[in-house]
Amino acid sequence: MRYPINKDLEGYSEQELALLGDVELRRGEPISTGVKLTALSDLYVSTALGEDDPVAWLIERIGTLEDGARRSPRRDSREWVLLPDRNLIALAEIMAVSAREDEGVQDFRRVVLRGRLLKRARMADWIVRKVKEQGQPTRVETIPVGDAPQNWGAISDHRFVEYDTGDGEIYIAPVAIGGPLWHLHNLVKTLCSRFDWESAETTRFVLTNESPGARALVTARRTMGSPFPAKTRIILSISPRASPDDVKRIYAAARESEPDLPKRARTISEHHAALAVFVAEHGQGQKWGSLMKRWNAEHREWAYEDVRPFNRDAHRAYRRVTGSTLTYEGDTT
Repeated sequence: MRYPINKDLEGYSEQELALLGDVELRRGEPISTGVKLTALSDLYVSTALGEDDPVAWLIERIGTLEDGARRSPRRDSREWVLLPDRNLIALAEIMAVSAREDEGVQDFRRVVLRGRLLKRARMADWIVRKVKEQGQPTRVETIPVGDAPQNWGAISDHRFVEYDTGDGEIYIAPVAIGGPLWHLHNLVKTLCSRFDWESAETTRFVLTNESPGARALVTARRTMGSPFPAKTRIILSISPRASPDDVKRIYAAARESEPDLPKRARTISEHHAALAVFVAEHGQGQKWGSLMKRWNAEHREWAYEDVRPFNRDAHRAYRRVTGSTLTYEGDTT
């Protein structure tokens, strides 16, 4: 099936829109309107038309845009939250009152919004329309100075406005210098720095006047930063109002979710730490008998006489260090 074209994409050439449709067909899933507009306004689509395989070329670029557009936690991340108390909820409202009195906020609403705040349901449409009206987005160059390597060269990138659409995702809209979105970008950046707000909720505040939510007392987020489960990090964000017991409770809940962690975290022995590294470095494609002989030659203080305990210890050590199971083609005695 071909996915419908959003009305906000009207005005672009049939050839460009057809190419986006072909990309969706080959991917088997639709592309969000915000990402389509970014691809169109940034000339990705028109550039792709000159490639040998325009669809494949554009799929790669669309994927990059989507990675940047979505700021929600990764699929393999989990989050535990201790909700804010009355003090933090009241503080959030007071901060919003202060932000409404900000001269920059008042000027933007008077000049750009013409004194009329947007409904939340219309916010995304307004941003998408401004992307089309502003023309080519501005590309900002950052030139390395000082001790930067000579081969680094200038870094060229766009500036964006982050916004949400109520679907749980956060999207980005590129901006052009001097346009409404450029002023919105600068204002949001200032407010985020002043009030410690998130970018998307600040955009919503400026355009709709909805107060950003209160921060949680404690947030624990589990993130996967590598293919090895043991590299998982539990990141805590703690309000000074949280008690030590609050922090302990949230951290315990996050840690208990890790099936590969023992109840008590014990440091591995020097012997088994060396064994885990050894099998990772030398084990690929090797039979366990040959691998044991090499181990014994290099580590006489921890030599094995039987390949079976060597095999067992190697698997256990590797799993304790990495959280992953040791498997490869040479996994045989």
